[in-house]
Amino acid sequence: MKRNVLFAFGALTGMNASVLAEPIGYQGRLDIDSMPANGIFDLECRLFDAIVDGEQVGDTAIVDDLLVVNGLLNTPLDFGDAFDSSRVYLEISIRDGDSEDAYEVLNPRQLINSTPKAVHALTADSVVGPGWSLRDSLLTTGDLLTFGGGNDRVVINREELSIPIEFFGVHINGLDIGAMVISHEDPMKSTMFAHVSGGVIGASEVFNGETRELTMQIDATDVLRANSAGIQSASFKYINPVAGAVTVAGDVFHSAMGTPFLASVFSGGAYITDANAAVPMVAPITLPHNATITKFTARFEDNAATDLLISLKGASSDGSLLAIADLSTMGAVGGIRSVSTTEIVKENSMTDTLNTGYYIRAFCPAWPGDSTMRIWSVTVEYTVGGPN
Repeated sequence: MKRNVLFAFGALTGMNASVLAEPIGYQGRLDIDSMPANGIFDLECRLFDAIVDGEQVGDTAIVDDLLVVNGLLNTPLDFGDAFDSSRVYLEISIRDGDSEDAYEVLNPRQLINSTPKAVHALTADSVVGPGWSLRDSLLTTGDLLTFGGGNDRVVINREELSIPIEFFGVHINGLDIGAMVISHEDPMKSTMFAHVSGGVIGASEVFNGETRELTMQIDATDVLRANSAGIQSASFKYINPVAGAVTVAGDVFHSAMGTPFLASVFSGGAYITDANAAVPMVAPITLPHNATITKFTARFEDNAATDLLISLKGASSDGSLLAIADLSTMGAVGGIRSVSTTEIVKENSMTDTLNTGYYIRAFCPAWPGDSTMRIWSVTVEYTVGGPN
């Protein structure tokens, strides 16, 4: 016959602040062969300082002829002066009430470290240990338990700080992962982690249990919201602008008016093949939205008598053309050369790709018709304040 006791300490009975050696209330459940027990039973209850073996603590509490109905038992247990700040383990031995047989020890012993500790606290000099204080909270109901005076540190599971500025630390040893948890009894409520300076919440992360959404705030303003579908920010910006660049190679250029031209990676660059033609070559360029254009650079070859004018332009959805930056090959003769400018038309320096298309224009009033004048590549540099 297999007996099991499932138990938990309930309310204390017969206690006062000056006497330790008084009974404590014990409530439990007795099962026999996995079924609730009914009948009369005798109990012997002992406290030990270890879960196995060890030394007995206090007296043996003997209960004769205890009535158990539907597995439920309720009785006072008197261990004498047994409780101090040390943990103890309860061992229960049981037999039928009308039997003179030996008691059957029920294993394992059960750790007792909650309600009986309150017995010890009732007779302590202070309800809290050295360094701790207990007082009413000015901000909410309930008591406030505090420790330290401003420079004390709390470290769990290690004997030293990990860094000099650490004020609260938890060390994990022997597990693959460790966690610090903020929980709420109601799954529809919210939990929050706050960063407070000078009594004011400067930043916080709040998880809404009902919407399943995590919100980050700085100075009471939502800066980031995230859920299982993705991340959203009303105004996501980089703290400092991030630089970028786009380069258009010469083989992308073509004649804007159908005039014969050559644009090849193999021969290098692009040019109009009709001598003395006064037509532009153009190439589209893809720029990020809301970028600020900072520099315009062209690489070319000009060994001809005429000059090449290279421009960055925009074509607005309302039909207007925007002048953004211009370069000239004047004075740059011989071989592949490069010229740059940071003189960007201010009112057109920020891109608007929702309403404007951008392109490069290379114009010569009289193309020589051969490779003595050709456009090799163009680079537009910019900064962006946030992702696109």
